[in-house]
Amino acid sequence: MTQANSRIITVYNHKGGVGKTLIAATLCFLAELNRIQTLAVAMDRQGDLIRWLTRGKTISRDDLYEISDYLLAVYSPNSYPGRLRYPLIVVDQSPAWEDAERVQPDLCIVPVDCIDAIINFMSAREWISISSSGVGVYFVLNNADVGGKRDLAFIKKTLARQRIVEVWDGNIPHSGVFRRAYNRKVPVWEASYAEQSTGPEEAILDLCSSILARVGFRVTKRPGLG
Repeated sequence: MTQANSRIITVYNHKGGVGKTLIAATLCFLAELNRIQTLAVAMDRQGDLIRWLTRGKTISRDDLYEISDYLLAVYSPNSYPGRLRYPLIVVDQSPAWEDAERVQPDLCIVPVDCIDAIINFMSAREWISISSSGVGVYFVLNNADVGGKRDLAFIKKTLARQRIVEVWDGNIPHSGVFRRAYNRKVPVWEASYAEQSTGPEEAILDLCSSILARVGFRVTKRPGLG
C-alpha cells in the first residue's frame, strides 16, 4: 500500500489534558470493531495511546504491537514511521506542529475544552503554520459542561472565516467514564457502569464515526454499551 492510499488522521493540540489520547484511542477501537486495518502511532513522548491500546504493556520506542488482526500500534516519539503503510493511520500527535507537518495528514482533529482554550490556541505561534498548511482542521469541544452549547456557538462564530477549519456540531460532556476507561485500558464502552448507553459515551462514538466517515470509512458497527 502506498502513502497515497493511506488515510491519515492526527489528533493535535499544543497543550496536554484536552482529550487527544481519548479521541485517538476511541478512533482506533471503533475502526478495529469495524474491521478497518488501522495503524496507531504515538508521537507524543508519553506514549499513553499505546499503553491504552495494549492494555497497559510496557512499551519501547519503535516497537510494533499487534493488538488484533485489524489493529497495529507503534510508539515513535517525535518521529513518524513513514515506512509503515496501512489503510487508516491514527496519530496521537506530539505538541510540536512541525511533527504534524511531516506526517501530512488528511485531517487534523483539535480538541479544546473551553472558550479560553480556543482563544489561547489561536494565539499560539503554531496557529500561523496550521492555518497556512492546507490541512483540514476539525475542532472538537471536549469536557463540555452546562455551557457547552454557548461555547460551541462561540467557537463556530470565531472560526467562521477560517477557510480550512470546521467545527464538529456537537460536544463531549465531562464524564468519569473516560478516566475509568483509560485506567482500565479498555474502550469507553467497556468502562460504563450503566446498563444502557449514556450521553458522554454516545457523544464520543458519534464524533469518531463522523471522523472516520470524513476520511472515507463507513462505520456499520457500534458497540452495545453497558
